[in-house]
Amino acid sequence: MYLNNNKNLDSQQTQRIIKPTNSLLSKESRGGNQPIILNKIQLLYQILIAAFITFSCAHKVAPNGGAKDEKAPQISVSNPLQGATNVQNKSISITFDEYVQLNNPETELVISPYIAERPKVKLKAKTLLVEFEKPLQENTTYTFNFGNSIKDLTEANTIKDYTFYFSTGSILDSLQVKGEVLSADRKTPLENILVLLYDSNAPDSAFRTTPPQYIARTNKEGKFSINNLPNKAFQLFALKDQNTNYYYDQTNEDIAFSDSSTLKAMPRSSSVSHRLLLFNEQLAPPTLQQKTNTEYSRILLQYSRSLDSLQVQLLDTALIKNTLIETMPQRDSIYLWYKNIKSDDPIRLVVNGAGLHDTIEYVRTIDSRNTQGIAFTSSINLGRGSSTLDLGKTVWLEFNHPIMEWNTDSVRLIADDVAVKVPKDWIQKDSQRSRRYHLKQNAWKADVDYQIIIPEATMTDFQGNKNKEISIKFSTASPQKYGTLTLQLQNMQPTTPYLLKVYRNVNNELIKQQTITAANTEILYFTPDTYTMVLTEDTNKNGKWDTGNLAKKQQSERVFAPKQATTLKALWNTDVIIDVK
Repeated sequence: MYLNNNKNLDSQQTQRIIKPTNSLLSKESRGGNQPIILNKIQLLYQILIAAFITFSCAHKVAPNGGAKDEKAPQISVSNPLQGATNVQNKSISITFDEYVQLNNPETELVISPYIAERPKVKLKAKTLLVEFEKPLQENTTYTFNFGNSIKDLTEANTIKDYTFYFSTGSILDSLQVKGEVLSADRKTPLENILVLLYDSNAPDSAFRTTPPQYIARTNKEGKFSINNLPNKAFQLFALKDQNTNYYYDQTNEDIAFSDSSTLKAMPRSSSVSHRLLLFNEQLAPPTLQQKTNTEYSRILLQYSRSLDSLQVQLLDTALIKNTLIETMPQRDSIYLWYKNIKSDDPIRLVVNGAGLHDTIEYVRTIDSRNTQGIAFTSSINLGRGSSTLDLGKTVWLEFNHPIMEWNTDSVRLIADDVAVKVPKDWIQKDSQRSRRYHLKQNAWKADVDYQIIIPEATMTDFQGNKNKEISIKFSTASPQKYGTLTLQLQNMQPTTPYLLKVYRNVNNELIKQQTITAANTEILYFTPDTYTMVLTEDTNKNGKWDTGNLAKKQQSERVFAPKQATTLKALWNTDVIIDVK
């Protein structure tokens, strides 16, 4: 359940209405009858032109152009006929009322039940031919979904989701399994996901080792229907098939499975619909994708996915004083900073964690970028291309070098050209990101121009470089610029925390995230815009969303994401009600 109720916070609020101005084109009359004098040559010329036009009009010519063809090709005849029974054909032929073209039939065409020896698909004039390598199964209803692969030749008008079916026996199966596939972490519909049916008696390993019996593909809305099914029970899965072999055998493939171990095919009139939530298991250990020397005298180790709780240890203890290891949670990279190491000296280290045990050896190369004395640079989390700090936002600075010494007492904060007294410990190093420092200013005042000055030579990086003076300027916005949000959770479990993420719709930017522990929570300082909210039930209280486990039949942590986006206005409070039952 999802409701929005807007409450005006400012009774004096006015709206400026901009009225469009219509430009009128005036026509100036040109009056007066002026005599037209033609000499004999001009008159003769006009007579000849008139005669030519008359002669031309007497001969009919085919018109050019005409209305654009927007009609998809139509079926003229097929062999066998649509819905035929007792079919023994070695091929299918479908003839259209115009010339057609095929677009990616290898991927678009989905055949149920699965055919191991994929048939040949080709065009001959206006006829589509599907030729089988081996005889089809007896007493079986076959469905050929061509997706959007068939288009006319001239205007590329598509026969959308064209399906052809027949039976090799005397009975045409007519039952159905339908539903939708959504992303488990955002609840967004997913297109072109394979939906797979296995026999209810198939072993648990079947999804990992063998193709399914029946297949469908989701449309733009994430919807699917597997039609012409027999009266039996199945196991239901979904798969983002990266290697197109129709079963789950790659760590980078996303999967989904039904909570019901078995389900029955139903009549098409049935309202029974199945929801599948797609996720990546992330059970297999991440793999090292690259190791390379980068700028600033550091080595980059990049893995196949994000890393968590990693431990990195040097094998050569003599190098410890000349190296610095930087790990970043929820990131896929490790940085190894070094100094005073010869170009041919190997650096060996062990990486442990997340099922990973890597022993890595790297011999650095001489690189002109890896020189001492590289200038400090800093960034502040204002948002891309912005110089304005949103109220209520924690401010942090991030540097391009790891800082080993910093006299933070020397840092000055200026507000509207006036020095501000700050607490002694107002600059604090991030516990997980070694180059990030948080500015623990209790309250950044609205409508103020701030300046942070870091004096020269007050910072020393890992390689012994000193900073030049750093000046960082930014402003804070007016509170009248913002709207507020009151989040109300219905049927909330009092002992379960929830993780809220708010995305800006226009660019899918994550603009807020926080833990929700109360049924009613006011969230301040939203710039006017349209937002999408995603709420995760953090059942294990680890502060992040956890994916599912196929072997344990364990779904991902529950996510609540209203389909309706929320539009927030300045000086307005918006109530958002989410039922987490």
